[in-house]
Amino acid sequence: MGIAPSVERFVALEGYATKSKEERLEIIKNAGLEITEYDATISKFLGLDNPVFGAFIRGIITICIDINNVERNKEFNKHIEEFKRMSNDMLEGKQREINEIVINLREGWRKTEAYYFGNTNEKKHLIRTEHGTIDIEDKEKMLKYSNLSEEEFKENIRNENENVLSDYTPSTLSDTTEKDFNNTLNRRYGKTTQPNRSHTQQNTNKIC
Repeated sequence: MGIAPSVERFVALEGYATKSKEERLEIIKNAGLEITEYDATISKFLGLDNPVFGAFIRGIITICIDINNVERNKEFNKHIEEFKRMSNDMLEGKQREINEIVINLREGWRKTEAYYFGNTNEKKHLIRTEHGTIDIEDKEKMLKYSNLSEEEFKENIRNENENVLSDYTPSTLSDTTEKDFNNTLNRRYGKTTQPNRSHTQQNTNKIC
C-alpha cells in the first residue's frame, strides 16, 4: 500500500543536501539522531563512505516507519471496534434466543399445570405426587395441547372436561379455593368434600 508523508514531517532534515559537512552533522544532531556504526553500514551499502549521510537516510526511514505505525494502529483499532460491534450483536441475539426459550418453557409449564390441575382429582394428585407417575392418557393430551394457542387450549380443556377449566385458571393446586374444588367434585361426581373442621388458624389479614 505504501505511505505518502508530507514534507512537513521531515522539516528537521530540511536543506540537508545544500549544507556543508559541518552543517549536515548539525542537522542530524538537531533531528535527535546520533551517528552509529549502523549509519556507516548504510553508507557503505549505498556506495559512499559517509556515516552522516547514512544517519540522514536512517532518519528518513525512521519517520516513515513512525507514520506507517500510526496508520496501522488506526486500521487495527477500526477492526477491533468492528469486531466488538459484531460480538455484541451476536451476544444480544443469543440473549434474545435464550429469553425466548425461557418464555416458551414457562408457557409450556403453565399449560401443563393448567391441564394437570384441571383434570386431576385430589386422590390422583396424591398418588402422582407420591409415585411420580403420569398416565399415558395425560401424556397424549399434553402433547396434543402443546402447540395450541391459549384460547384453543382453554377451549379444548372446557370441551373435554365439562367446563372444569373456566376462564379462571389457577396456577397451582394451592390457589384453588375450597369452594372451587367442591364445585368441581360436584360437577364430576355429584358430591363435595366434608367441611374443614380442623383448628388451623385462618388468615385474618383481610381488607375490610
